[in-house]
Amino acid sequence: MLSFNYLRESRHPWEYVAGWSIPTALRMPLRCLVVCSCFVALTWAFEIVRLHQAQRSREVAESMYAAQSRLMRDASAYERRVRMLTELDGAVRRAAESGTRVAQRLASVARDLPTDAWLTAITPDASGMTLEGFGASLDAVRRALLGFSRDPNAGAPELERTDLDESSSGKSFVRFSMHLSVGAR
Repeated sequence: MLSFNYLRESRHPWEYVAGWSIPTALRMPLRCLVVCSCFVALTWAFEIVRLHQAQRSREVAESMYAAQSRLMRDASAYERRVRMLTELDGAVRRAAESGTRVAQRLASVARDLPTDAWLTAITPDASGMTLEGFGASLDAVRRALLGFSRDPNAGAPELERTDLDESSSGKSFVRFSMHLSVGAR
């Protein structure tokens, strides 16, 4: 009796590959092709990694730039506010200082005015202040001028006019007007 095996014998796949044979003349060019392909693949992979790193670093730099831009805008706003508040502080200080100087000048005027002279008007102007009033005598006006000229806070006095006024009781008074200049000393 004759038997026949319909199933092929199974061989390992390496056996099929081992059966291939590359001609000797093509072995060196194929090795060069494989080495060059590996080199190109590795170089390409390296460049892809570098590209992804550059993109990530660009994204980080853009986010940092956006954050710094927001901070700079905020800093500019704060700087404008601080500048405005500094100017306001300077204006308030100048106003307070000016008020203090005016108060000192008025106190000097009150201190230097003799008891037999009195004021009816104090008018400030750009160069100082004008004082109008009455004195019991011309000597009271003279003493007021001397007192103002000795006091550095009062200002430099200039007598503008004097008039003799008589009251209904027959008593005479001297009406005067003088100007106290600021910074004339």
